[in-house]
Amino acid sequence: MKGAKKRYAAIAAGVGGALIVCAIGFRFAGADANAAQNGYQELQLEHGDLQLTFMGEGATAEGSVQQDAEFDVTAVDFIVEESCVASGDTVKKGDALYRLSSDSIQKAAAYYEEEIAKAAKAADRAKTSYEAGVAEAEYTKTTAKAKAGSAKEAYDAANNKADEKVAEAQAAVDEAQAQIAVYQANLDQGVYQTDAGVSEKKKKSEEAEKAENQAKKEYQKIKSAYDEAALTLENQIAKLQQSAEESADGMISAELAFELGEANQAFAQKKETLAIAETALQAAQDTVKKAEEEYHTANTTYEKAVSEATARKEELENSLASLQRACTNAVNAASLEKVQNQNTYEAAILQGEYAEADYENTEVSLKAEYDTAQEELDRLKEEEAALLALEDGVVTAEYDGTLSQVSYEAGDLLQSGMMLAGYSDPDILTVAVEVSQADIAKIAVGDTAEVSLPGMWMESIHGMISSIASEATAGGSISNVTYTVEIEIENENGTMSPGTSVYVTFSYGEIPDTDYILTEALYDIDGTSAMVKVYGENEEIEERQVTIGESTDRYTVVTGGLDADTVCVIEGEAGTDNMRRNIQEDPGKRRHGNDRGEPPEMGESEMGEENSETVKPDTGEEPPEIGQSGMGEENPEIGQSGTGEENPDKGNTDARPQSESLEEDRIKTGGNENGKMER
Repeated sequence: MKGAKKRYAAIAAGVGGALIVCAIGFRFAGADANAAQNGYQELQLEHGDLQLTFMGEGATAEGSVQQDAEFDVTAVDFIVEESCVASGDTVKKGDALYRLSSDSIQKAAAYYEEEIAKAAKAADRAKTSYEAGVAEAEYTKTTAKAKAGSAKEAYDAANNKADEKVAEAQAAVDEAQAQIAVYQANLDQGVYQTDAGVSEKKKKSEEAEKAENQAKKEYQKIKSAYDEAALTLENQIAKLQQSAEESADGMISAELAFELGEANQAFAQKKETLAIAETALQAAQDTVKKAEEEYHTANTTYEKAVSEATARKEELENSLASLQRACTNAVNAASLEKVQNQNTYEAAILQGEYAEADYENTEVSLKAEYDTAQEELDRLKEEEAALLALEDGVVTAEYDGTLSQVSYEAGDLLQSGMMLAGYSDPDILTVAVEVSQADIAKIAVGDTAEVSLPGMWMESIHGMISSIASEATAGGSISNVTYTVEIEIENENGTMSPGTSVYVTFSYGEIPDTDYILTEALYDIDGTSAMVKVYGENEEIEERQVTIGESTDRYTVVTGGLDADTVCVIEGEAGTDNMRRNIQEDPGKRRHGNDRGEPPEMGESEMGEENSETVKPDTGEEPPEIGQSGMGEENPEIGQSGTGEENPDKGNTDARPQSESLEEDRIKTGGNENGKMER
C-alpha cells in the first residue's frame, strides 16, 4: 500500500505540474451574501516551442498476424478442394491449411511460364533502353557543360552586337542633328553669301560704277574744254577770213595768224585729251558691265546655295523623327535582347551546374524503369517458385499459433486482397480512433502516437499509425465527419489488455519560439481575433482584443495584443472542486510561482509544499495501482476488480457507468470538458 501511495503521489505531482503550466494562481473574490463564491484563475502569456497535438479516444483490441498467398491468386481460378483447419485451431508451422485443385496448379504453372517469358523480354528491352538513355544523358551532360564553359563569351558577344546596333542608330541621329545644325548656322551666319562672293562682287560693281561716273565727269569736262577750243578755233578762223576779206591784198596779219595757230594747237590738244577721256570712259563702262555681271552671277550662286541648304535641312529634319524612333526601337530591342541573353546565359550556367545532377536523376529514373522490369521478372519467378513448392497443391501454415481467421472453405475460389489465414498475436494491440475531418490530413501512416490509460497519462506507450481509412466512417453527421485511424502498439510486457479504454495523443508538428496561452482564456473567437480578460488599472478586470494563430487542444498562439507581463483572468469555475479545496491563497494577493520566485516544481504546490497530498482527490478511496488492466483483475489494495466483485474493505467503486468513470478520470488528470487528456 505504501508503494501505491508513492506512485500516486508522483502522478498527482505530474498532473499538478501539467495543470499549472500557464496558471500563476487562483483568486477567490468575495461576492455578496446572496451570491455563490466565484473563482478567478490567473495566467500569463507563455513563450517557447509549442508542440502541435490533438487527442482521441478508443479501446484496445488484440492484434493479429495474417498469412497471404505468395503467388498471384488472380492469375487463374484457384479452387480450394479441401479446407484442413477451422478458426480457433492451434497449428504448427508446416501444418496443412488448404489443398488446391491440381487443375488450378497446372493452369497457374502455365500462366507463370508465359508471363515470365514476357517479363524476361521486357527486362531485356528495359536494359537496352537504360543503356541507350544513359549514353544520351552523358552526351547531354557533356554538351551542357561545354555550353556553360562558353556561355560568358557568347553572352558578351551577343550584348556587344546589340550595343553596336544601338550605336549605329544613335550615330545616324547624331549625324542628322549635326548636319541640321551646320545648315542652320550657315544660313544664319551668311556663309553661303560669303562663299559666293556676293559682297565682294557688289563692292567691285559699286566701285566700277563710281569710276565710271568719275570718267564721265572727266569726259564731260574735257568735252567742254574741247568744245570751247573748237569754238575758239572756229571763231579765229572766221575772224581770219573776215580779216582777209577786209584786207585789200587779202593778206592776214601776223597777229591773227599767230592767234589762229594758237587756237588750232589748243584745239588739237583738247581733241587729243578728249580721245583719251573717251577711251577712259569706255574702259570704265566696260568695267561696270563686267562687275555687274559678276555680281549677278555671285548673287545667283548664293540664292542657289541657300535654296539647296534649306531643302537639305528640311529633309534632314523630316527624317530625324524617323531616325530617333529607330534609335529608341534599337535601345528597347537591345534591352530585351540583353534580358534574353542574360536568361540564356544563366540557363546555360545552371544547366552546366546541374548537368551532373540531371544526369544522375536521368540515370536513376532509367535505372528505376529497368529495375521495375527486372523486379517484375523476379517477382514472377518468386511467385512461380512458391507455387511449384506446394506439394500436391497443399498450402501450409507459416507460423505457430492459434488461428483467428480461416478465410476459405472447400469449393471457394481464392480472392485478391483476402488473407489465407489470421493468427492471434497477444504481444500486439491495436487501437481504433475516430479522427475528425479537420485533423485527418495532419497525420500519416507510419507516424508515432502516444497511447495512455485514463488516469495514467504520464506513463504513455509509443504506438505507430498502421492504417487510415480512405472513406469517412458511415453513419456520421455531415457536420462531424470522421475517419477511422488504427494505431498499433507493442504489448510484450502485458501493460494493457484487449478492451481497455485509452487516450491517444497525435503530434503533427511544432511552432518554435512563439507566444501562446491556454485556449480556455479566450472567448468570442473569430478567425484570427479573440477576446481575453485582463487586470487593468486598480486591479479591475477588463476585456482586451488579441490576434491569434494556430490552436491545439489546449493552447492557442497569440500574435499580438498581449505582453509577457500582462496577467489574464479566467472567471467563474476556474478549476475542479478538489483543486479549489487544496489551493489556498489570500484574496488580495496574486502569487507568481513559489517563494523562490520560480514556477512550482513538479510535485510541489504553489504554496511551496509537497504536492503528494494536496492534489489528491477527496473521494474517500485509495488511489488505484498504476498498471491495473482493463480486464478486471482484482487489485487487493483498491478493493474492486473489473468483474464487479466486491471487496468488503473498500466497497464497490467500479459499479458506475463508464462515462462517469471517464469523467472522474478526466478530473483527476486535468482533462478538458470533453474528457480528453491535456498536457
